[in-house]
Amino acid sequence: MAEVKIPTIKEFFNPTLQALHHLGDSGTIQEIVDEVIKIMNLTDEQLKIPRAGSQSEVGYRISWARTQLKMYGLLENPRRSVWA
Repeated sequence: MAEVKIPTIKEFFNPTLQALHHLGDSGTIQEIVDEVIKIMNLTDEQLKIPRAGSQSEVGYRISWARTQLKMYGLLENPRRSVWA
């Protein structure tokens, strides 16, 4: 059985920015995740890889991509669960 490759956190940077652009420059966490999945054509196998807790590995990495983009001044989190 082949190992399923998941993009690195850095590989989620541009798709996250693209997702926000597609969403009108603001979106909820779930809207952003859904749009990133579409942009990157992630497979069901990639999406099913679990992370500790209820989050998937893909969701975890997208979350860190948002956090790092915020640290670089490219995103802001104006209110809970909303990113711009």
